[in-house]
Amino acid sequence: MGGKQSFPVVKLPKDRIVVITGANTGIGYEAAKWVAMMGATVILACRSKERAEKAMQKIQEEFQVEKENRTPVICDTESLSMEFMELDLGSFKSVRDFIQAYKSSARALHVLVCNAGVALMPFTKTEDGFEVMLQVNYLSHFIVIAHLLPIMRQSGEDCRIVLVSSDAHRTCNFDLNKMNYSGDPEKFGRWDYYGRSKLYQIMQMHSMDRRLEGSNISVNSLHPGLVDTEISRSYQDYRLMTRLTWIAKAFG
Repeated sequence: MGGKQSFPVVKLPKDRIVVITGANTGIGYEAAKWVAMMGATVILACRSKERAEKAMQKIQEEFQVEKENRTPVICDTESLSMEFMELDLGSFKSVRDFIQAYKSSARALHVLVCNAGVALMPFTKTEDGFEVMLQVNYLSHFIVIAHLLPIMRQSGEDCRIVLVSSDAHRTCNFDLNKMNYSGDPEKFGRWDYYGRSKLYQIMQMHSMDRRLEGSNISVNSLHPGLVDTEISRSYQDYRLMTRLTWIAKAFG
């Protein structure tokens, strides 16, 4: 919920390209802000161009404040290198369009942060027929990674894939028969299927890490803890989680 800056002070070259999904708010926003302030070029892969542009404007304003405060991590430039690319993980068409647009840009890709997600939603199917947490949190990110991986292989040393996961994976077991829920919506287990979507991410991380061992790409997942972000919009009707979030905010 709170805390002091606790990451290494490094300067990054402008030609280091970092893509962050869901970068207009929450954890993605903070990651985009600080990576851009270190000097890298950050691509905010988000659903809404308007919200992404507002986020970039706010980051530029915060950058000027940090420069005035002489924060050591800040790059020596007048403005930050950021841009928006449209990506709606709830639509495979949008995912395909994003992949094609990125490939057409002929740029490198050094870091891909799979951050966007939804949590504890009531049973909802996407336009593609998948339970929404499965598609947004796992399937769409899987497709993006699979198609952009060849670009990362050719982008030089120290390329990274980061999957923002959750300790919620501990609440479930792997069962292929339960991957895409198709039962009674009233019996849908929100905790169970949110946990499953995060379990699949962690399984993907381990699988890819083995396959890419010795290459220029590292793959990691992380549990960010209980953080006050807009992901709580997903479960406003879930009283237990809204109370836990309120308690966490109250105690920092």
